Amino acid sequence: MAFDKAKTSFAQIEDKFRKAFNLAGLIGATFEPVIRPVVNMGDLNEPGYASFRGRHFAWVSDGLSGFAANHVIGLKTPVDLVVTELLCASQSGGPGIVTAHYFAPDQTTAAITAILTRTNAGTWVDQKLVTADLVPFFDRANNVADATIGAACTFQNRIAVWAGAMGQGSISCGMMHVPAGGTIIWNFGSAAATGHHVGLYGRIF
Repeated sequence: MAFDKAKTSFAQIEDKFRKAFNLAGLIGATFEPVIRPVVNMGDLNEPGYASFRGRHFAWVSDGLSGFAANHVIGLKTPVDLVVTELLCASQSGGPGIVTAHYFAPDQTTAAITAILTRTNAGTWVDQKLVTADLVPFFDRANNVADATIGAACTFQNRIAVWAGAMGQGSISCGMMHVPAGGTIIWNFGSAAATGHHVGLYGRIF
């Protein structure tokens, strides 16, 4: 029978192995029509197993104040991420609308990079053992007014929205993939606010 000579491609599975375990070269995954009992002892994507890939992190901004039109704050990543949750919290009052926007690596301009790469920020949340074990993210101490970046925060790259004076709120975004060089920016409305925090949670892809 012709089907006896058919082959199943595992190229996609092999590629996932390379990314998950930082492998190179031929893996040689094959298919055998044999039934074997299998017991899963653990998931290497869970916290605590990897030295870098798969590790879970949290990032929350400093308390932000002094808002005017097109004030922005955000985070740029030098590595691939999976973002699972976005956060925005109001200390007292707040802009009428806060929106979060995703900028792909080719959209992340020099202006965005300049305002976001100031201080190391964020922390691991999976067995961080020493102070020097730092996440690879950078942000700035406070929000900044930038009309060019504010204008680039459009409906085409909007990923979340919060109403002003909402107290606090987090938005689950499932498994949002952000490649290295990508940026997530929160854009604030024109009304004044005494304080805000924004943040996100996820893991290294």
